[in-house]
Amino acid sequence: MQKLAVPLGVSFVLALLAASLTVTAGERQSPVQTKALHRLTMQGRELLAPEGRPVRLRGFNLLWWAPPTAQDAADVQELGANCVRYMFGYQPKGRFEPEQLDYLERQVRLFTRRGLWVIPNVHTFERKEGETRKGPWDSQELQREFLDMWTHVLMRLRDEPLIAAWEPINEPHDVKDDRLNEWYREVIARIRKIDPITPIVVDANGYAYPGNLNDALKLDSPNLIYSFHLYVPFDYTHQKPEKPVEYPGQWGKSHLADAVAPAVRFRDRHNVPVFCGEWGVITRAPGYERWR
Repeated sequence: MQKLAVPLGVSFVLALLAASLTVTAGERQSPVQTKALHRLTMQGRELLAPEGRPVRLRGFNLLWWAPPTAQDAADVQELGANCVRYMFGYQPKGRFEPEQLDYLERQVRLFTRRGLWVIPNVHTFERKEGETRKGPWDSQELQREFLDMWTHVLMRLRDEPLIAAWEPINEPHDVKDDRLNEWYREVIARIRKIDPITPIVVDANGYAYPGNLNDALKLDSPNLIYSFHLYVPFDYTHQKPEKPVEYPGQWGKSHLADAVAPAVRFRDRHNVPVFCGEWGVITRAPGYERWR
């Protein structure tokens, strides 16, 4: 899905709705020491700050392709945010290449040094094969490189303060629900070998469509945050310049409530935190300044 400059978090609906290390892929790692970390915990549907008070994450998505700056971090904080969903890029080549992530700590620390929580997330992990694109759930080779990449990321950032959660992948798609569930279980197991305590964000299938937050995605692992992305009404948020559309127009709040309802039901049925990782409006949309 095309990425806009989008905030994260849905406060109007949901209750939540040290040294860097370079490691060799496949090297055995010891779990992180819990007492050394400033981490969130969970209690039912709520996230708790380290001191035990409930916290709602709210903030912005920033991506590596427009390298964030210290001024960006200051602006995010000035706008009242407490979190950045930071998406990094990686192109699979058949074998993990750590040099693709040389910028990782530098960019993450722009935000943590200002007291902002950070959710590291790989934006895409796909390899083109003919007319199709394959993800890590499609082959053992891609999955091996994906897990090696995340082992590297975890070892470099596991001692970094203010990591709110690890988000293994952005907007999974073109994969069946049962295969995605199986894939998440394998990824979570690898993460937990290195970091047993930091929350993990699980995106819904179909580009994190809220209607796909269903029982097929529910995992037995504790300390998970389930996530969806909200771009409705799509005709407004992603409108074409030759056909301007205004909001609320034919939609209004009830349309948004209906779109989010599956995520709310999932949250309440399973008593888990649910988080809106993306929502936003394309800048050319009429009323953008009001609704962004």
